[in-house]
Amino acid sequence: EMNLILTVATKSYEPIFSVTRPSHETYAKRCNAGYRILCDKALAAVPFKFGKPCYIAKPHYVGKFLDRYAKILYVDSDCYISKRTPDMFRMHERGKVGIVRHVCGVAGSPVAPDCEFNSGVYIVGRERKELFSWKVIYENAECFRTKDADQLLLCRMIQKHDCAQEYRDAGSAEMGR
Repeated sequence: EMNLILTVATKSYEPIFSVTRPSHETYAKRCNAGYRILCDKALAAVPFKFGKPCYIAKPHYVGKFLDRYAKILYVDSDCYISKRTPDMFRMHERGKVGIVRHVCGVAGSPVAPDCEFNSGVYIVGRERKELFSWKVIYENAECFRTKDADQLLLCRMIQKHDCAQEYRDAGSAEMGR
């Protein structure tokens, strides 16, 4: 089955994305994965109108694309993927959400107090699709009242289901901002 690298690239990120996009495309080819870019139009089509559209679009589209792809590696558009970054699809453990620790997380948030990773880079397989459902998004609507809402939602889900797989070596030295 095919894997996917997904990113959200809004108009405000175009200058940095013009620099990072080639690294995303090269990595997708190297990992034999598809590559999708969600733009402002795709974000506007998300029916949940609570909070910043890009925060809601990330979990929504990850869940949606898990119907078609075995695994999704979400990478923020301002993230450069190094040529030394290993194939995270091969490293990913079934049933886990692969996270990169110590990349400027939001530790100390009352919504997810132990959050020490950044939702700008994570990998998930189809077996964890339920974490990205509308039901979960609505049940956790209070996350979307805060800055970094998508990160808080992901932290909460990983903690609740105890499903983290950490990538320390693929972290800031390999996939950095």
